[in-house]
Amino acid sequence: MTNPLVEYEKNAFDARRNKNFQVAISLYEKIVVENPNWEHGEAFYNLAGCYEDIGELEKAEENYLNALNIQPEYYIFVGGYASFLYQFSEPQTAFDWYLKLLKIEKENKPLEWTSENQWQLDDIKINLFALGEKLDWSKDEVETRIANYLT
Repeated sequence: MTNPLVEYEKNAFDARRNKNFQVAISLYEKIVVENPNWEHGEAFYNLAGCYEDIGELEKAEENYLNALNIQPEYYIFVGGYASFLYQFSEPQTAFDWYLKLLKIEKENKPLEWTSENQWQLDDIKINLFALGEKLDWSKDEVETRIANYLT
């Protein structure tokens, strides 16, 4: 017999892909009620994305944070939350989360960055510099903040 949570998750994914956000939300909420740690926080993370899709930003943030409570160093959750903050929050808060993401990426990825994977770090840094501009920081100040955080 198939675990009903697996079916809920599959149906929620399909509903979200088809822009049936309320159906997806209902299914993800069933999952997190029955098993809050489902797939190490993935249900909360996907629920956050659904709420973001329909503009319910407080509920989205709550669920991003629920996912991060389960896996606080998971780069997907940190990156998703940083991106959410970039769009909908204060630049300083988003900057701090992008710093955390940069540190996670540097610590958890290969020791040698190549042209094939360097884009990940570059993308994070682009966001950090854009947020720095919003905060009226010079490029040097952003670089200093990055260096200080990573040491």
